[in-house]
Amino acid sequence: MRLDIFKSKLKNLKKTIKLYPMVLLAIFIATIFAIMGIWYIEIGALNSTLTADLLISSLYFAMSYMIVKLIISDKNIEITKDKKAMVYAIVSVIMGLVCYFLIIKVDKSFVLRNQITEMGLFVTLFVGMFIAGHFNKKNDYADYAVKIVLSIIESLIYCVTIFIGIVAILFTTKELFKLQFNLSNVIVSCAAVIFLLLNASIILSKFPLKYSDENLKIKWLLPFKLLFTRIIAPIFLIYGFILLLYIIKVVVLKTIPNNIITNLILWYGLLSVVVLFISKTVEDKFINVYNKIQPIILLILSVMMFYSIGIRISYYGVTEERYLVVVGGIFIVISMIYYLFFNKKTYITIPTTFLILALISSVGPLSAYNISRIDQKAKLEKMLVEENLLVDGKIKSQSNVNPAKIKEIKDKLDYFVVKHSTKELPYLGDKFTTSQEDMNRVFGFRGDEFESLYGQIRSFVNDRLEIDTTNYDRLLENIQFQYDSNTQNIENLGNQNVTFSKKSNIVVIKYKNETIGKFNIEIFNNRLEELWNLQGPDINTEDPDNLIKDEGVINNRKYKTILERAECVYDNGQKMTYYIKCLYTK
Repeated sequence: MRLDIFKSKLKNLKKTIKLYPMVLLAIFIATIFAIMGIWYIEIGALNSTLTADLLISSLYFAMSYMIVKLIISDKNIEITKDKKAMVYAIVSVIMGLVCYFLIIKVDKSFVLRNQITEMGLFVTLFVGMFIAGHFNKKNDYADYAVKIVLSIIESLIYCVTIFIGIVAILFTTKELFKLQFNLSNVIVSCAAVIFLLLNASIILSKFPLKYSDENLKIKWLLPFKLLFTRIIAPIFLIYGFILLLYIIKVVVLKTIPNNIITNLILWYGLLSVVVLFISKTVEDKFINVYNKIQPIILLILSVMMFYSIGIRISYYGVTEERYLVVVGGIFIVISMIYYLFFNKKTYITIPTTFLILALISSVGPLSAYNISRIDQKAKLEKMLVEENLLVDGKIKSQSNVNPAKIKEIKDKLDYFVVKHSTKELPYLGDKFTTSQEDMNRVFGFRGDEFESLYGQIRSFVNDRLEIDTTNYDRLLENIQFQYDSNTQNIENLGNQNVTFSKKSNIVVIKYKNETIGKFNIEIFNNRLEELWNLQGPDINTEDPDNLIKDEGVINNRKYKTILERAECVYDNGQKMTYYIKCLYTK
């Protein structure tokens, strides 16, 4: 009996090699490149970077070839036996070269050489294999796709079991016989062979090119059916209702949603797409109810998810991660609308939508890389202009920049160094880094000022200086307020007869509804930052040169606004308390 099973497996392997020789050859080459990368083997011009690129390109070729073969088989395109291999190879090579050269290596306009692009293309081609073999089928696509997934899961179980066994054998052999070899590299090399070459061979041996009506429909075993209908689906419903209750709380209390709600809804939504997809293959009364309620719940939750991620984007801009959250949300909304209104149709639309969104997110002008680069560059340049660090397209160093702003600028620059390239910022130069030396040379500050001041109390006191009151009639003291530079909010902490109004950077002071003075808060802040940077965080002075004031005429009334004290606990650099006195005429 065991011999028959072995012969059957061997027969399936031969059949797989005969059906997919080019696919297996490409995966074999990818495995070789993977092993070379593991052992840091460099042959001639093949360095580690090029080896990794060739590994990826080999996998692209294998999946491209598979897609072409499945489309030709599905459409029953008439190609002579002699020309089949040539057609498959030519089309697949073209697709592989497009992926490698045009998208990864040559495209300088979009600068798309990054992990998100490579992974996005991989996912696009992988999902494409699921779709390519099942266009225009009367049989439902859900059963077809689930059977492929089950084949992949079965193959992974085999591979994991084999891998664990080999690891145990290698470890035991090395320890018992005191052999000298790099165990970790051998193990990873075995993993490459098992999970690339062997895994692909097992999956391809079961890959369903065509299914007849009678063997396509999935017949779930009772334990698995009960697990899905009585445990998994109810848990998803309960979890959805919990998230709905949180949304009701946010709306009723008019609070800002917790940042984690975005990720909770996103992953819940993506998993729900899968659960609803599988539910198409299950016949059950509760599942019929679930299929109607779940899409409605997720459409409501998606509104909160977009609102929450919108807040993050408005404050911090678009990054690759936030871009993917938005795209994931769009996919969830489209899927839920489809499940809700087109439930009777084939579900091939779901993976097709995913494929299109994955491709858009990976390459082209609307990709995650490109959109995040444009947005982050715009936000960085806006900050530099606001702090007078970027003037007429050139960097102008400053010594009076708020350390909180320095941190924001440093974070943006770090983002470009890690995710993109400083070549995108022509005013910095190709060799610019965010080291303290480069930051100080280019901008006039080190970049770590915020961290060095974090938690300290910064204060400025200049209240003992004799003030010339000539030509003024009145003096109003005890003008005290706290200003939040983030919200632009002014909170009165002193004389309650005093009110403040702010337009642009000008704060107007009113006493008993009469305007008595004003000052430019940005000028005050810049002067404070300059003094703190020069003299330290604790300033107590009587030096006239350190006097911070604003004087002039407002509403035919002469005024002089003098800053006596200022202080802030340096945690985020946003809130500062001011003590002011104002001289003015009648």
